[in-house]
Amino acid sequence: MKSLKSLGFATFALLILALAPLGVAEAQVKVTAATPSSTYQGTVSLDVVVKGSGFDNTAKVQFLVSGTTNPGGVTVKKVTFHNSGEVVATIDVADTANIAGFDIVVMLDSGRKGKGTTLFAVKAPPPDPCLGAQSRRFPSFAFTRQATINGVVTWKTILADASGQCERVLTTYSYNTFNSDLSFRYDEATRSGVVVRGGMGLGQQAARVSVAFDPSGMPAIQASEYVTILATPDLPIPQDLLLTGWTLSQSGSGLISPDGTAILLQGMLARSTGEQMQVFWTCPFNTTSLVVDRSGCRDVYRSNYDGSQADYVSGSWGARSDAINLIQVAISGSGTGLYRLRLSDGNLVQVWSRGTLWTFARATLDSSLHERVAIYEPDLISRCSRVLVVDTDTCSNNDCLILNGAGHPARGMFSWLPDGRVVSEGQTAPNRKGQCSASGSIAAFDSRDTTGSTTILVTDGVSPHGTGGD
Repeated sequence: MKSLKSLGFATFALLILALAPLGVAEAQVKVTAATPSSTYQGTVSLDVVVKGSGFDNTAKVQFLVSGTTNPGGVTVKKVTFHNSGEVVATIDVADTANIAGFDIVVMLDSGRKGKGTTLFAVKAPPPDPCLGAQSRRFPSFAFTRQATINGVVTWKTILADASGQCERVLTTYSYNTFNSDLSFRYDEATRSGVVVRGGMGLGQQAARVSVAFDPSGMPAIQASEYVTILATPDLPIPQDLLLTGWTLSQSGSGLISPDGTAILLQGMLARSTGEQMQVFWTCPFNTTSLVVDRSGCRDVYRSNYDGSQADYVSGSWGARSDAINLIQVAISGSGTGLYRLRLSDGNLVQVWSRGTLWTFARATLDSSLHERVAIYEPDLISRCSRVLVVDTDTCSNNDCLILNGAGHPARGMFSWLPDGRVVSEGQTAPNRKGQCSASGSIAAFDSRDTTGSTTILVTDGVSPHGTGGD
């Protein structure tokens, strides 16, 4: 065999080239995709997953306006190497960034690089959903949304317009401190209102709300701090019950009267014999100063409670502040009934029953100044529940015409919007076993619609309370 020394230079060079692919050739860098593939001007700290091949831990990334070397307002803050086929580029996009397609270039310290053409785009930000919210009657309702902030579960109180498009956070508070139930009253003429929320053993708290609009209809909210307006021990136990050993075991959330002059509360009393009793109080309430006249609180209704769902009484304001509506066992017919309790003289009249279970009701006045009452009718077997709407001023002989036909699917809390629709927690369609569940959404429906159709206003929220009624 000839030695290398005896080979000519040209032959030696050809030999080296022939051997190179066996171990020293370097992989080509390719850039093939980006996720997400677009964002808006003004985006901060967006992680873009860049895919391709041939990457290593020295990879650097550039975003360049397609066909140029111009970064176009996109700054790469950090690159995280995952593997040879994926890196993550964390980018900031300036408010004035080019609205254009962008090439993505990946470069290695070895000098190799690859480019993916027009894999990314910067878009103009969408219009603020709160533009023109004044024309959509902002705020039409309040609701709550669960959130996790720094690992702590909290509730956010949010105000929204009639379409649900515009949201403004009113406050954030501890999940373990207060229930999500709200009572919201707002006066469009003065652009001011009040929110009351119930505490877990801590009584009632309230905050004042005022809204201002710029020429485009964009709302700005000012809210006071929540203050305690009524602690649970402030509720006066009737003297005759106090003397016979009754004590207050719990109280529910307060409801503001339609005229804003009073608050309605429900409590549960108990004594050592195991007996339980439900008591309703009304208290004078000044929504401007957020002061409850504790000395004016009086019990307006009592009902013994045996612990069953059928025996439970729920109460809410009627559409007129001189009465409250009660849901309790029917005395005429079967199931539960809707009752009207006149506060001036304690007169109690059953308005309607139809042999089914109801759990609570909410009222408002329609354009003819008739009282419309929405009633929750749960189905404890299928859990496919519904809301029925009746005009109680036209009911007679324990019978009412249901304005919305067979009712609308809903679960949990509901209330009235100022435009006369009912706003409620949503419900899924029946599954293959005929079972329904909470959808986690907030929906609305027309109280005279007989098709059962609803419109989703908010995809993530609970306990809606509107300004159109209790």
